[in-house]
Amino acid sequence: PPMNPKHCIPKKWNIQQCYSPPCGMYDMLAKLATLLAKKHSICMLLDSGSLLGAVRNNGHLEWDKDTDFAVFSTNLTAIESSLDAMKLKWKYVGKENNGLTNIGQGFGYHVYTEYKQYIDLWLWSKVSDTHVSCVGINNGCEYWYLHNWKKKPPTYNVHYYENIIHIPFGQWLMPSPNHPENILNQKYSRSWKTKCGGWQRGDIPCSRLYKVRLFVCLLQLVEYGTFL
Repeated sequence: PPMNPKHCIPKKWNIQQCYSPPCGMYDMLAKLATLLAKKHSICMLLDSGSLLGAVRNNGHLEWDKDTDFAVFSTNLTAIESSLDAMKLKWKYVGKENNGLTNIGQGFGYHVYTEYKQYIDLWLWSKVSDTHVSCVGINNGCEYWYLHNWKKKPPTYNVHYYENIIHIPFGQWLMPSPNHPENILNQKYSRSWKTKCGGWQRGDIPCSRLYKVRLFVCLLQLVEYGTFL
């Protein structure tokens, strides 16, 4: 999509306090998004559960084990050099599947952190004149979706990704597709506004936390609203 990488640079948000994960996790994500945008002209946008958490809770969902970002590039060299520059441990999800070419069918990168959450970077691209989607390598996103969810990855209107907006995520305003609620409605149905919970083994049931921690940030939200 014709998105401007200059608009994909996170902005610091002056808040009083952030909850889980520690503020350092948000700082690390902002640093990675900034590095990709400034040095390689690659946009890294909030996606999936992290987009949901940003819209509804202004940060990472405490019961989720990972953060999800859509990286609009399949330039493995640029992405890997950025991860290495930050001294992050990572693996390409899929390389281990094919010993002949060393590149199998994966969605992108699994990045380890010193915090409880890890990072998943899903490789996205334009798939038609009107839509974008996760593509991975060798159609790896489709393979991953069919294997885990028995369906193909959703495609989204390209216009949602042409004009990037910034929404609160921890103590940062992170780049996001515009009209994020439309994307969440398409992916999770409209129930995402009132229901919560993870699908992965080991995810913490959100019912233990949601009623006592509606928001990640201790702040009266005026400019951005509560999104509830």
